[in-house]
Amino acid sequence: MADNGFVIKNGVLKKYTGKGGDVTIPGSVTEIGDWAFCGFTSLTSVTIPDSVTSIGWRAFYGCTWLTSVTIPDSATSIGDWAFNGCTRLTSVTIGNSVTSIGYAAFWGCESLTSVTIPDSVTSIGRYAFGDCKSLQCNTFDNALYLGNSQNPYIVLIHEKNNNISSVKIHTSAKFIYSYAFVVCTKLTDVVIPDSVTSIGEGAFEGCKSLTSVTIGNGVTSIGDLAFQGCKKLKHIAIKGNKQIIKEAAFDYGFLCSFDKTVEDWHLHLTDGALKRYILADRWDTFNDEERALVYMNRQSKTLEKSYLKVIKDPERLGEAILEKMQENASATECSAAANLMICYYADVSPELLKRMYERLRSLKNGKKALQKINECNDLLAVLNGAAETGQYSMAGQLVNGFMMASGVSKKQLENLLNLLGLAFSDLPELLCTDQTPAEPFVLAWLLTQNLKQGTDVRRAVITDTGNPDQIHEVRKSIDERSFQNALWTLADQILVKYQNTNKKYFAYPFCRYADEASMAEMTKRAPGWRTAVSGLNAPPLWEFRQGALYSDTRAAMLFADKYGDLDEYAKMRGKTADDLRDRYMCDTGLDEKRGKTYDLGNQTVTARLQKDLSFIFVLSDGKTAKSLPKKGADPAKYEAANKDFTELKKSVKKILKNRFDRLFEDFLGGRSRDAESWKEAYLHNPVLRDAAQRLVWAQGKKTFTLTDDRVIDEKGKDYVIAKGPIKVAHPMELEPGITAKWQNYFAVNAIKQPFAQVWEPVRDPATIKSDRYTGCMIPYYRFTGRQKHGITVEDYDYHNEIYISLKGCKAEIERIDWKRHEIEPNDCFEIKSFTSKGYTRQVNHLVAYFDRVTVWDRVRKDDISVAELLDSFTLAQIVEFIGAAQEANATNVLALLLDYKNKRYPDADPYAELTLDW
Repeated sequence: MADNGFVIKNGVLKKYTGKGGDVTIPGSVTEIGDWAFCGFTSLTSVTIPDSVTSIGWRAFYGCTWLTSVTIPDSATSIGDWAFNGCTRLTSVTIGNSVTSIGYAAFWGCESLTSVTIPDSVTSIGRYAFGDCKSLQCNTFDNALYLGNSQNPYIVLIHEKNNNISSVKIHTSAKFIYSYAFVVCTKLTDVVIPDSVTSIGEGAFEGCKSLTSVTIGNGVTSIGDLAFQGCKKLKHIAIKGNKQIIKEAAFDYGFLCSFDKTVEDWHLHLTDGALKRYILADRWDTFNDEERALVYMNRQSKTLEKSYLKVIKDPERLGEAILEKMQENASATECSAAANLMICYYADVSPELLKRMYERLRSLKNGKKALQKINECNDLLAVLNGAAETGQYSMAGQLVNGFMMASGVSKKQLENLLNLLGLAFSDLPELLCTDQTPAEPFVLAWLLTQNLKQGTDVRRAVITDTGNPDQIHEVRKSIDERSFQNALWTLADQILVKYQNTNKKYFAYPFCRYADEASMAEMTKRAPGWRTAVSGLNAPPLWEFRQGALYSDTRAAMLFADKYGDLDEYAKMRGKTADDLRDRYMCDTGLDEKRGKTYDLGNQTVTARLQKDLSFIFVLSDGKTAKSLPKKGADPAKYEAANKDFTELKKSVKKILKNRFDRLFEDFLGGRSRDAESWKEAYLHNPVLRDAAQRLVWAQGKKTFTLTDDRVIDEKGKDYVIAKGPIKVAHPMELEPGITAKWQNYFAVNAIKQPFAQVWEPVRDPATIKSDRYTGCMIPYYRFTGRQKHGITVEDYDYHNEIYISLKGCKAEIERIDWKRHEIEPNDCFEIKSFTSKGYTRQVNHLVAYFDRVTVWDRVRKDDISVAELLDSFTLAQIVEFIGAAQEANATNVLALLLDYKNKRYPDADPYAELTLDW
């Protein structure tokens, strides 16, 4: 029934529809139903009669003008979200019969300053008082716990209760909810009684003023992030089991001063926590006895590197360990003593080593430790009193001396080698200059001179420069051929595709030391390490790209240029990329007449570069030959000349390919160079002059090219290079007549351009509509491998997600053919829309490209814009297009094609190759 806006059914208040204001609920109501007053913003106060036994779910949700509420003693429960969002609610009185307060019941009551919770309450839902910003700390002196000792709960404060500065937890409370006091930024100290058995996840997270925590002996677990962000935590008293100390729970809390000695708790820390918070932060504060205690009882491979970092005085540590090695010393403690001896034998006095050795011999648990020592020849040599340097090769003596001077032990050297995924046993033989074998640690030392210890492996392998003078001295003592063979043996085995272990970092020392031949071979292999998923950023290729930056070879420079890394390569050497390209990468030894002379003993011959990029040999009698003449030549001189000439041919090809790739980028991007640097590059270097002769250059509105001995314009007249910038010309920026003249020049002189510069089709921007390629099916292979053209393909999740982008354009490209984890070259994609902010050289190039690859579909679509393309096709292709148009009934294009064919090829019989069915 409805009474003054109250809709009541069987004693349940279903809905209130009145005017609001101060509302008194009728005495006939026994339950306030779900959603009864939900969102009623005009409600300012409510009187609840003693007849009501429960308040339903979201009953007063969002009543933003409700300021106070008294819940009578008759009520036993407050539902979930009951008063959630009552932002002006300032006080709540809860009757003495209420046993449960629901989930988030008062969440967001940001004006609530006081609440009285009776002892009758046995259950409070999570987030019940969450985000109640105005609750004062004294409000909770008796409400932080529930007085019923049979079923005690901690009241959940939740986030943004910034006024809570102290808490009192009842001595019968059993647990603390997850996130109970999260972001209570004024909370300074907490005492958790012995009755509490667990502290929930994130319970005190973000309590940035918390300085002291006492944890009772009943706590058996602490949730992750329980004290995350408690940066001022200075004192933690843990009365019970120390195994609850874990990094995930305390984070910054590990920086505190524990109230117990190291002896009480260090055994219970995880290796990660011990490394991060004890070895890294507190080791220096320990006395010798405490250091010995930690070292002797916490031995594992994961801790080795950390100990190497923090142990500054192994002699004192050894003395402390010896002091603790009594008759009852455990096998672990004996093993730790042996580890110290093995790692620091070069840093500890022989006298102490002998005393430690004798002590281990006297202990019943020292047998395994002695076995470890007996496997270390270097340590045995010290124990036996042998002179170290007398045992080593000439290179070994140098390296051993450098290591001793810098305080680096063989164990530390081995750990550095591990950063490359290598061990001593992996290293190939290395010979000294006297052809005697060098010790494995010599090669290990050379490979690790550019490394340093660190938790970030990649940063460790690239940040140190080593000692160049020492490296030079050691390299003088070893056979260079042997060294290069050793480098190549390792690189050949471990620098491979899909190598995602630390071995890929071997690229750094390899590139630093490899000669020209080794780098040339490895730069050939490296492109094969790309993957469909990661592309050029595949781990082995990426690390090799970074390693190549440290190689001073021409092969490395060409490689860096190929992958867009030359700017960084040049910057590392205080130069510009153009400096390297023009002066170093292109220095082949050819003179200005494109020749190089060899002394064969019986005659001198000159290898001369020809227009078609082949070589001929001009003999001493003026005759020519196609190959280097061997007859009568001194064998050694012929071999040297033949080897040099072979490299010369390879260099010319590499240089021209690299330069043409760069010029193609300039063609699409419009990059220019100042006239002086352009002349320095192209007028004097014979190989680059050859490259320049194959292109048209623009200086302002004027154009020119080079011949063997002249600079000419499009009319064939001499051209004087002015001071203005010079760039690769583009038909978009030339008058059609000038483009035609240049086309005729290259055709008549049979000069093949490295890319279709003067034949690049130029489209009218006004005709380029966004749907130009809509409906055209483009196979996948038309997109892949065309990054230099401005097409980028990204393949994720093993071919499930493929993204294609076009440089300078905004294109929506949809995959049509889709198969899980598969992609075939002929699988189709569709360019749904195609737009650009400006019509640039790059955009024109992409339009011309996609015009060609979509011409068949556009013919079938009866798209007459194909008229722009017809000059690019042969008669046979035009005839095929006519057939396709006929089959698709594309009448407009068919008429266009027939008209074009008749005018362009008037002597061809239009019916000779097909029959039209009208």
